[in-house]
Amino acid sequence: MKTIMVVLGGGGHTKQLLHLVEKLNEKYNLEYVVRKDGKPAKKALKGRIFKIMNPRTMQDKNPFLVTLKLIPYTLESLWILGKSKADAIIICGPAVSVPLAFLGKLFFRKKLIFIETWSRVKTKSLSGKLISWMADLIFVQWKENKNYKKAIYAGRFG
Repeated sequence: MKTIMVVLGGGGHTKQLLHLVEKLNEKYNLEYVVRKDGKPAKKALKGRIFKIMNPRTMQDKNPFLVTLKLIPYTLESLWILGKSKADAIIICGPAVSVPLAFLGKLFFRKKLIFIETWSRVKTKSLSGKLISWMADLIFVQWKENKNYKKAIYAGRFG
């Protein structure tokens, strides 16, 4: 059975992925990456859980400090990816997921699945712009948002 890493960043992004996870739980082994400062719905998480620092909060405005926080975050990400048994990584946007997905693709050759957030009806998110060129699959939740070359319209997940 294939294993999928699900990166839960917080807020609406997590809610969207948890809707998808309900459908994947029976077909795949799941691993989760959750923020150390986050509170995902523990009852929904059936699988291995890795905790990671948040490389950027909404209060972080100084690019230099954000860059400094990326150093320990990158080390944690590499440790998690080294321990992971996942064949693919699914992300839905927030800051915690983009560097981890990039490292997973670049150094560990993981398949990358990007789901554009349901709040993006006609435009790309920043995460989508950063990830789309290396994603193996891209799902959009609105027909109007087929702005990615590889986009597949999947409808709403929740």
